[in-house]
Amino acid sequence: MYDLNKWKDLTEFQRNYACYYQKLTQPFISKHWEVLTEWQRDLITQIHKNYPTKTERIKGAKAYA
Repeated sequence: MYDLNKWKDLTEFQRNYACYYQKLTQPFISKHWEVLTEWQRDLITQIHKNYPTKTERIKGAKAYA
């Protein structure tokens, strides 16, 4: 397993592996969401079902407003 505290130092392959095989916390996902590739975001969304997709977050924000 990779040290997620060194996320910016991981290669693309290592990040992909971490997204698929490591349990990512909600705070970690939120912190790094903007720097993830679209593939990594989709993977995280599929694996970590509790994290809403960008479309779901936008719909939720519009419904709340």
